[in-house]
Amino acid sequence: MPPQGKQTIDAENAWWRGLGFRFDPFQHLEASADPHLVEYMVGHEVFAAAWDAAPSLIFAPPGGGKTAMRLYTERACWSSFGPRHPFPILHTPSLGEMDTAAAPLADHCRRLVCSAARSLLLGLTIQPERLLDCPPAARARVRRVLAVLPRPVCFYADILRTTGRVTALAPLLGKATWFGAGVTADPEKLRALAAALDEPGVQPPPAPVDGCAHFAEVCDVLLAVLDYRAIFVLIDGVDALPESAHAPSAGARWLHSLLSQGEQWAAQNVFLKGFLPTDYADLLATTYPRHLFARTTIRWSVELLAELLRRRVAVASGGAFGSLDAISSPALRDVETLIARRVPPLPREAIVFVRALLQHAVRACPSDVAVVEPEHLDATTAWYQRDSHRLDLNTLAATPAPSIESTL
Repeated sequence: MPPQGKQTIDAENAWWRGLGFRFDPFQHLEASADPHLVEYMVGHEVFAAAWDAAPSLIFAPPGGGKTAMRLYTERACWSSFGPRHPFPILHTPSLGEMDTAAAPLADHCRRLVCSAARSLLLGLTIQPERLLDCPPAARARVRRVLAVLPRPVCFYADILRTTGRVTALAPLLGKATWFGAGVTADPEKLRALAAALDEPGVQPPPAPVDGCAHFAEVCDVLLAVLDYRAIFVLIDGVDALPESAHAPSAGARWLHSLLSQGEQWAAQNVFLKGFLPTDYADLLATTYPRHLFARTTIRWSVELLAELLRRRVAVASGGAFGSLDAISSPALRDVETLIARRVPPLPREAIVFVRALLQHAVRACPSDVAVVEPEHLDATTAWYQRDSHRLDLNTLAATPAPSIESTL
């Protein structure tokens, strides 16, 4: 790393440490990039729809918590439902997939097979007994599911065998924010899992060529062999690509063949869960009515938005304090609620505001210890309300804190 880059990062870390934080909890405006996201969980009524064993469409505007809700659901599948929990499969589109033609179901299924294999391998590292308790023929079927991974199964088995750490695989299998640093497993069981994955003998047969048949085989292994209670297909990121960001019709075309399977798959314990922008709601309402998909919208009250901010403060401070009140003057109380009342009811907007507020306090305080004053809150509100002075959200997220002083 160039020296200047390292100095910038060191200064940024020192800035947050000076406020009493172990890290910047307001850095990431894209939920999937935040390694601490699952620690910020707050209760929300929409969780009922996300976790229910039924097809559902969950809507929110940009910055309204769609991806965060999907990640919470994914993590909850692994940690909150007991041994026979649902098996989550993340499904997101790739660049160039949303052309003028609707995506065939077989294409969706091929993507789901690959995503299921990544999720399964990570899941087995925290629940090795699922595979270890299987007879040899069942193990062969599981290895057949894993055969679509980017590397041979023996490669991942070697990593488990040599490192003895469950987190060693996550970086090799794409984003897995639910798979946090606190995830652990018995080293002896990990070695036994590595041996079972690398078991000599009859090799698994080649996967079916047809994508739909292959996905059906994967579902049977997950439900009948490994005894997961259900399969949740978590659809996210439909509006994250250039071709669909401002064209809901493109995203709706991409979704069509998949959502058309909602009722049939639900009868087989495979439930589609779409985390979608609110401007998709009307487009999908007539084709996929409520009797096929439960529909709900993520809405944030002032109280819930304030609770979300307090949770971030508590996690980032290591529990040393649970509110911005701790670094504010006595003239300010319940700072999170004051902030929540000054922004639209969206988590991303509140995060933008808090980061700017703390930057302003640090700049304005001559001492080493910054204190948030009422005038800092007012100045940040004025900055926030001046649309012409608002930074692009991605720029703000990537900019070291001290360097944006001129915008406040």
